Amino acid sequence: MSKVLNANVPFAQSVTLLSEASCDPGKHFVVTFPQTYEGANIDTTLYFATVGNESVSVSLATLPSAPYVINKTLILAPDQNLAFPVNSSQAVLPTGTYVTDMSIRIVSTGNITVVVKNKRGSNGDTYSPMPVENLGTDHFVLAYNNTLGVSASFVTVTAVYDDTEVNVTFPSQRPINASVTFVLNGVIYTYSDVINIRLGALQTLQVQALLDLTGTRVISSKPIAVLSGANRTQIFKGTCASHLIEQTPSVSTWGMTFILVPVPNQRMGDLYRFVAKDPQTTITLGTGKQIRLQHPGDFGEYLLLAGSVTYAKSDKPVLVGHYATEQEYYTGSDGVFVRDEGDPGLSVLTPVEQATDFYRFGLNDNYKNTSHLYVVFSVPTNLSSQLRINQQTVGMWNVTWRNVTGADNYVVGYVDVGPHQLPFSLGAPGGPVFNAFVHYVTSCESCAMSLFHGYPKDLTPASYVCPTSSSAPGDGIDNDCDGKADEEPCCVNSDAKDTDGDSYKNEDCRGIERQVSAMVYQIIDHRRRAEVITKAKTNTQVFGAKDFIWLPYFVLSLHVLRFRFRVQPPLRTLSDDEDYRVRESVLVQLEGREGHRQVNGGVGREGGAMFVIFTTWLAREDKRLVHDNVLRTWRQWQPAILPVLFAHEVEERQRAETFGWRSLPFPQTACGGLPILREMFLKVLADFPDTQLFGYSNGDLLLGAGLLDTIQGVARNPIILQRPVLMVLRRFEVNFVNRSGAFQEVGQVEELRPFAKEMTDGSSDAFFTNRLFPWRLIPEVVPGRMGVAMWLVAASLALEVTVIDVTPTVFAVHMTTEAGNYESHSHPNANCNHELFRNLALVPDDWECGYIYRAQYITRRTKNTTEVKIEAKPDKLMVNRQTSYCGIDIKALERHAQFSDI
Repeated sequence: MSKVLNANVPFAQSVTLLSEASCDPGKHFVVTFPQTYEGANIDTTLYFATVGNESVSVSLATLPSAPYVINKTLILAPDQNLAFPVNSSQAVLPTGTYVTDMSIRIVSTGNITVVVKNKRGSNGDTYSPMPVENLGTDHFVLAYNNTLGVSASFVTVTAVYDDTEVNVTFPSQRPINASVTFVLNGVIYTYSDVINIRLGALQTLQVQALLDLTGTRVISSKPIAVLSGANRTQIFKGTCASHLIEQTPSVSTWGMTFILVPVPNQRMGDLYRFVAKDPQTTITLGTGKQIRLQHPGDFGEYLLLAGSVTYAKSDKPVLVGHYATEQEYYTGSDGVFVRDEGDPGLSVLTPVEQATDFYRFGLNDNYKNTSHLYVVFSVPTNLSSQLRINQQTVGMWNVTWRNVTGADNYVVGYVDVGPHQLPFSLGAPGGPVFNAFVHYVTSCESCAMSLFHGYPKDLTPASYVCPTSSSAPGDGIDNDCDGKADEEPCCVNSDAKDTDGDSYKNEDCRGIERQVSAMVYQIIDHRRRAEVITKAKTNTQVFGAKDFIWLPYFVLSLHVLRFRFRVQPPLRTLSDDEDYRVRESVLVQLEGREGHRQVNGGVGREGGAMFVIFTTWLAREDKRLVHDNVLRTWRQWQPAILPVLFAHEVEERQRAETFGWRSLPFPQTACGGLPILREMFLKVLADFPDTQLFGYSNGDLLLGAGLLDTIQGVARNPIILQRPVLMVLRRFEVNFVNRSGAFQEVGQVEELRPFAKEMTDGSSDAFFTNRLFPWRLIPEVVPGRMGVAMWLVAASLALEVTVIDVTPTVFAVHMTTEAGNYESHSHPNANCNHELFRNLALVPDDWECGYIYRAQYITRRTKNTTEVKIEAKPDKLMVNRQTSYCGIDIKALERHAQFSDI
């Protein structure tokens, strides 16, 4: 059902900027709310202002398939400012990298301005969306380093029209051996990688990475809206942290002349980043300092000291980002301990070439008495006296003036204005042209926007001639002067081709060196194309579809019993040739599933997760806090790890979906109506055909931050495609009887370690498997009753499944309630699993055979990194290596599977 909001509400409690020029007045916009750091006092709002003297009708609409459906029409009177609150729990994008239908189209009958506020707690920022007619098809991204453990750099790409092809190229100058940055559709991406994807109208691709995404290039076949920044970060690690967000203008709006002005009345100064679109770009600052950028997407930084103003001139168009810094504590001249105001903020600096003559914006009535709203403008010195502020001469205002280092013909002025000035205007139509922007600062809060993004224009100087050059694979240079760098695939074992339509062949090549060790795989376009890219640690390697031997898919999915080894081979590092063949198999397996993804029901639509983890429970009031903690924390792994709840009660399934989970009804049941573990695994295996790893965990476990690292480490290991794997996890007990606080973040789980007691009874509380695990041989055991954990380990060892203990890298906390640590012992039908084993003659000779200590392998973190690897368990940790198949009759398992209805 559509949810329609009432827009007739006053402005929210903070300063909001509404500008004719800053918001690039227009009639057609698309907006998105990227994920920001969790916090209370959520404020996600759209602000509208009319520009002309007539009333206008404004319509807001989302796709019918959006998580939050809007279909609303507003009427704005002349000179009216209006706030439209948006439901943040559904409109704000969740954490992770994925494609979503959640964006909003805004269409007006007359020119309006729009401001988007995206704020949670004190973590917020604003941006002014550009109208569709000013959007472009070639963008570079401004982001920032992630200085906090829970922060992420991000970019969002929203399509305006259907069938928009988008190419996202991540910068290659960063350390290519850095940790994995993100996962999309179960595929690992890091620096130097490429995403090619097709978006429909109002679909949005969000990418979040642990490392800085600045310099990422986004090229599209049709105009797109690109946002970027960081969900929460610090600039110089002062006392505050905040959200950074800005709409990135296309390269056609870039300029070559800028005036750099820090936020007024601060002590720390501000940071500026210069991003190049052309090779060999040089920026000269008024101080004489030069910044040289060699490749497209390279960026340089300049710290502008507080109170300084400087000129910057580039020989080629550049993008300039202004990063306001957070507040800092210091001792004043009177010896009193004081602090700056402000917070990290991001704005695009408008070039002098995009100056205009008139700006108009509205300010909110309700703001803190301690806050400041600075209007800053740069104007030619000989025209400064002609400037108008609210139709008054500039001399009527208490303006502070600053000279510009390196440009005597310009001056900068700023004034601290109050919200009582409604509306507020700068300049006059037909008057001198100038640049202007605004800064709002208070204690640990700020926002900043340039008062004009600029119109698309060609600013390349006529004297600049692109120098053609010979291509070195992956050199990052535009060798053929077509505005793109390294765009030719240059496939190995293939004749040279003109793949970019410029009548030349292989003249601007992507990397083709054949270093294939330590590779991870990716499909450039997961949907249709057969072109594949694999990458090594030091270079990129591109292949055409005909370079691979396409094996029949059934060869990879033969029944696990056909691969049973009498002596299980140890894990080892593969040779280059073996590694290459394994990666080919990965690609064959993924390609073989194209076109077969299930889309019936909600759970099958996002089958590209790297790991699907599910649980099940019955609704109980005494477990509500426990279940809510699981719902809140597990959802933060998305989309790399997708949580699914199997529940009988419709209300429980609906509650899980409000937390962003997928939900499914119980499949086949046993033992008094409980879901069969085998059936739940088979269901998620069928619904997520592109996923390789699946897992069940008890519904009262909090899982620590090591889960994602562990899954990534296992996913990188070829073992998941070679033989069946079972990963097991031992829990730690923490008494939650007197704990009433809600857990919001995965990072909070680690805080429980001082209170945790490790269980030593040999049981496991979570089971993670790959697609080759023989679930069809497993009888009708149910979770939540005695016997399932130890029997599953014993049976896996008997079937020569590789068993890995992931406890060393995954901290699992059992939230112990008044029911105690052995709650399953007191349930009705507590022994139903044991009765099943007796009836089928499947009782192990020795139950100790199923202890978690019997795992042959464990996960370990590599020294001084977050990377997780699988290694053989040291001898001193082994308990009786000779399992003798644990007394499990394998033929009895096969007979039961043959005659069972599976």
